[in-house]
Amino acid sequence: MTLSSPIERPLSVLVVEDDETNRLVVVGMLEYLGHWVTEASSGTEAVAQFKRLNRHPDPQGREFDVVLMDIHLPDVGGLEVARQIRLMSGGEQTRLSILAMTANVQPENLASYLAGGMDGVVAKPIVLEWLDAKLRAVIGPGPDPGPGPDPDTGEGETVLDRLALDHMRSRLGPEWIVRILDTGRNSVEDGLAAMVAAWQTNDADRLTAAAHRLKGAAGALGLKGLYRLATTIERRVRADDRESVAELVIRAQDLARRSLVALSDWTG
Repeated sequence: MTLSSPIERPLSVLVVEDDETNRLVVVGMLEYLGHWVTEASSGTEAVAQFKRLNRHPDPQGREFDVVLMDIHLPDVGGLEVARQIRLMSGGEQTRLSILAMTANVQPENLASYLAGGMDGVVAKPIVLEWLDAKLRAVIGPGPDPGPGPDPDTGEGETVLDRLALDHMRSRLGPEWIVRILDTGRNSVEDGLAAMVAAWQTNDADRLTAAAHRLKGAAGALGLKGLYRLATTIERRVRADDRESVAELVIRAQDLARRSLVALSDWTG
């Protein structure tokens, strides 16, 4: 998929994402595409931002056209936040589009998001061309491109997706990439430390949350092997497969170290 011609009109987009690395990536892509962006790092902040702009539009009279909603938020679930925003916007007959951002793009997950009030899904890690096509479908008329490529496809332990990083740097520019990488490295290190601590204390809830955080940061940075391993850990913890999780956490520590070294080599 390639980028289309310049957009006919910019959209006002509310990005709801608690992970700072993912939020930087999405905001950078939206600004590159020419859209207006407002950020929220929690469900509570998202509701407040929506109330603010829709009660007091900016000088250009803009209201939100699209909400990009992370499903897993630290305070209120993405589906519940979407429900609250939908009620404030006047119900399902308004032009507001709410799109879920998630790595869980299996058919059963997609069906649950749509049934929960979402208008569509954008797969994480976000691909610029897919995001552009998704937003063009909002402006319409045009076909819905679907959520995007399934991040769980592929075999082997690819440490670094250099092609994806080269592509992102060519689009967003070196200064934006530096911000993303600096934030992402910290997120990987913090997520890994939290995951190891939770594993050592046998805290399944904290371990699941830490693996999810590590997965998000790794995906945003193009650390494909670490992304897949964190995804597997998250699933095994949910399945209460503690014996295999112990081995996977040990592997994650080594893979995270090698991944960050490869990332440093890529930046030069």
